[in-house]
Amino acid sequence: NEKGARKGYGYELLETLSGYTGWQFEYVTCDWSDCFEKLKNGEIDIIGGISYTEDRTQEMLFSDEPMGVEKYYLYADLSRADISASDFKTLNGKKIGVLMGTEPEVMLAEWEEKYGLKTEHVNISNNEDVKQKLANHEIDCFVSLEESFWAERGISTITRVGESGIYYAINKNRPDIKEELDDAMRALDEAVPFYTADLYKRYFSMDYTPILTGEEKAWLRKHGAIRMGFLASDSGVSTFDPATGEFTGVITDYIQFAADCLGNQKLEFQLVGYDSKEAELDALKSGEIDMIFHFDQSPNLAEEYHFACTNTTWTSNLMAVTNKQHFNENNVNRIAVPQNKLSLKKYLAFYYPQWEIVDCDTQEDAARLVKDGQADCFVTGISSENKYSKKYSFYSVPLVNPVRSCFAVNSGNRSLLSILNKTIKAMPVNMLAGALAMYK
Repeated sequence: NEKGARKGYGYELLETLSGYTGWQFEYVTCDWSDCFEKLKNGEIDIIGGISYTEDRTQEMLFSDEPMGVEKYYLYADLSRADISASDFKTLNGKKIGVLMGTEPEVMLAEWEEKYGLKTEHVNISNNEDVKQKLANHEIDCFVSLEESFWAERGISTITRVGESGIYYAINKNRPDIKEELDDAMRALDEAVPFYTADLYKRYFSMDYTPILTGEEKAWLRKHGAIRMGFLASDSGVSTFDPATGEFTGVITDYIQFAADCLGNQKLEFQLVGYDSKEAELDALKSGEIDMIFHFDQSPNLAEEYHFACTNTTWTSNLMAVTNKQHFNENNVNRIAVPQNKLSLKKYLAFYYPQWEIVDCDTQEDAARLVKDGQADCFVTGISSENKYSKKYSFYSVPLVNPVRSCFAVNSGNRSLLSILNKTIKAMPVNMLAGALAMYK
């Protein structure tokens, strides 16, 4: 970039691998017109992001394992009423732009055969050609790599039609480099099994403002305002003062952002408050509300109520508060839990099934049980553990597993689930986590 800092998937992976080989790199600028010639004549020793073909093995060596994958997606303007991401049959008879005679066209043909589709393939040479052909209505959809800038033009992905591995190519006369590189790639995979998956997510997960499909817009038109359930006294998350009618907490930040974050559709929310978690859960189950604002991403709780969870909205860490100098969360510990903390009980059953729950009425009662030796610990959030440490000279131990919060909808409510996930995707990273910290 303009500050001279290098970044990118290939660069970061190569630098990580150099930790195993001890290599230092000289980066050589090239493009598709001359990169293979430079590799052949020894100006370049290694180049990344190359597809493996039998023909190329005559000219260069390839790493044993792929350095990553190229994913090919089918794109379209999903605000069109005649194209649906959930019904591929709407693509029958459509004109699809694809670079003819290449691997992506083979992938497209195999994908179409799988779903029994008949389309017309139209050759596209580059992104500018795609824009022109879309504008002239010469194509309805097109196949391209995973790229975020299409969303700015109102274009969304329909589905992934295929993917292929990409490799490091190595100068034919340097089998020593190939051997060291292969060894380093195996060592990295053994040490950090999901390294390349995490790296891919960081650099290639599509960073764009999502737009609603025609189906989702139709659902909103028919349904009207989204009825959002919330707890009236959920510290930092949602609090409601009946005297003034004022809301505070993360819920206000979300609604303000979500209202017009999707570009092509304004969202309207109708807030419905509840005094207990049980009442809120029952209200969603009965259809009194459409969603719950603050729900733990607990598969057990979701199964019990037949709910669907959205993507994570924020994570929060928990602390075990104890009077023991040496606390081990893997032991069989007695934990004091207020009876109304349903989500906490589900969290403990999922992550710490060996712990024995000691019921009590309030968090203050839980602290007293620990003080009197009737329990080994109780669990609280980071923002409130300090007062118990001071009051009772307790110790605070961070738990390994954070709580992941999300929204909940009734299972099968596909349109709303998708709409809410799109608002989460549109949000700046950690927006709600930052707001939560501020309100707490």
